[in-house]
Amino acid sequence: MTRRKERAVSNSMSCTDDEWARISAAAAAAGEGIGRHVVRRCLTEDPSPNARPRAAQALSPQEQRDMHEAVLGLEAAAAEPGHDDNSYLGSALRILCEDRIVAMEREGRPEELRALLREVFGEEEGQAVAAQWLAPPDGDAETG
Repeated sequence: MTRRKERAVSNSMSCTDDEWARISAAAAAAGEGIGRHVVRRCLTEDPSPNARPRAAQALSPQEQRDMHEAVLGLEAAAAEPGHDDNSYLGSALRILCEDRIVAMEREGRPEELRALLREVFGEEEGQAVAAQWLAPPDGDAETG
């Protein structure tokens, strides 16, 4: 039995050059043509007018693998008699967090980082952690 292929209809859309470049790059990364990519994303993502872009993962796939391997190494070290793995775990987490904080600041995402720190640590402590790592938001700088 043969299936009858649905006839595709050509349509057009308008977007800025920057939006088109981002869509084109996303389609290429997904291994799809732009039209197929847009159709798939529109039919599988939140189509509501108030939809927000999906947040990027806090860790890249490579960082996730590195963290997994580090944890496996910590588990092996913790199995040794008389070994205190808390110092290793704390150090590994501190390094991962510091790297991510520096990367987010370098990428020009300080407000996103501040919001993440407030969410993780609570309002007061999140602001304190952010103050240690980031310059004050525009307009908050103290004048001397």
